[in-house]
Amino acid sequence: MMDLMSIDKNDVKKLNTAGKLDHLLDAATGFNEKYDIITFEEGLARMEPVKNRNENRPV
Repeated sequence: MMDLMSIDKNDVKKLNTAGKLDHLLDAATGFNEKYDIITFEEGLARMEPVKNRNENRPV
């Protein structure tokens, strides 16, 4: 969650658990991104094929 909110770990390093949560919640309340609403078919068309990790493995 901290990566999604672009919070650096050094910013919350010395905070306790409650302080870290407060910092994260403050960042989340300020999050205001707009995303395009797309259909399922449009999403499938935009996606790239999933890479098979085992495809080129040595035998």
